[in-house]
Amino acid sequence: MSSALVNPYKTTRIAETIANYARVDQVEMNPGLIGEDVNKFNAIELYDEGEFWRKVLNAPDDYWGKLFRIYMPTTLSEWVARVPGLYWKKGSEALREVTQSAIETIGNEYVVLQPIGKSQVVLGGVGTVKLPPDINGYRLVTISTGRNASTGIPALIAPEVWDYYRLKEGALLDRISAIWQKMPIEWHQHFPSTRDMPRGCLIIHENEDIRISKNHEVIPILFHPFSVMEYYTDNAILYDFVFVTVTTEQSDYRQRVQDFFEYYRKSNGRNGKYLLEVDISTPLLEAQYLSPAELRKNDATSGPQLDILLSRIRGDTFKGQTIEDIIKAINANYDNKGLERLGSMVDLNPAVWITNESVAKLSIKLLDYCLDNRKVDALLEVIVMDNPSLLSH
Repeated sequence: MSSALVNPYKTTRIAETIANYARVDQVEMNPGLIGEDVNKFNAIELYDEGEFWRKVLNAPDDYWGKLFRIYMPTTLSEWVARVPGLYWKKGSEALREVTQSAIETIGNEYVVLQPIGKSQVVLGGVGTVKLPPDINGYRLVTISTGRNASTGIPALIAPEVWDYYRLKEGALLDRISAIWQKMPIEWHQHFPSTRDMPRGCLIIHENEDIRISKNHEVIPILFHPFSVMEYYTDNAILYDFVFVTVTTEQSDYRQRVQDFFEYYRKSNGRNGKYLLEVDISTPLLEAQYLSPAELRKNDATSGPQLDILLSRIRGDTFKGQTIEDIIKAINANYDNKGLERLGSMVDLNPAVWITNESVAKLSIKLLDYCLDNRKVDALLEVIVMDNPSLLSH
């Protein structure tokens, strides 16, 4: 990733993450989630999570309410991917392949990436967060045949099942039989890159839905606590994802997470601060927002904390040279019809800005309208989705 659009594009995805983080704890179980008329004799058999995601990402609407049976040993984690399934989405693998130039230092235990490299890997589907049980005691977890919480499948487990099997981090499941259902809350619709991702989970609400290993084995599983760091460099404010890879095999993994995040925010004179807490159930960081509920709070004078934060990030990013670079990208890649399509993809009414003028004039009109309606980040997302090569030249 090296073009002039990389930093602003990365920031749009950070804004998307923050907006979705503000909703992440609002998954509540209700009877409507559970399919009553599922044909249990027509289950879809699976042997790994990659097979599951390839099916679901290919045709999301074909699998809601379907029963899946997983016959391979599967590990449970209380850490859930930032966007479940993103790891398997087309284009994500290329993002995770950082170059040698992205390495900042090599220590005894870590290959430490520069902030832009960290962000690139998170954009490729790496990164997890830990949630507390909902008000009814249901837990949103990850199940993974590959022992990696970033690549696994989200599952909602009833408290009765959790207690009956005494489930915990790393529990090994021999078999799973569960229905894939929509979550009661969708991705934030402002951002095109995730609003088309299926937001669902496997519903495990009866003891018979799973079978655990006879010896109640606990298997090490990888997970990747992540946050967003705000920091200063060359008199500019920047925002980047930060994550660390840990495994439950490390008995002191919580201390390792804390130590790494503290080291990284100070490294190379960054003097950074973290915006989002990685473990909402038992906080690990001194983050600005310790829970999604804090982002949803209303300030009597300035409005919702989420809006304040997103306005600050957009204000620091979408100005001056960034706007010029976006205009250049539009003019080089779109005609009038293409501009109209871009506008529709970010939900702009064509009647208010489409006129019979040159691309150069219309691109400025489109951008002005997006600036007025806080949609520049969404516009940049669809431009890059249309033209991924813009991030590499």
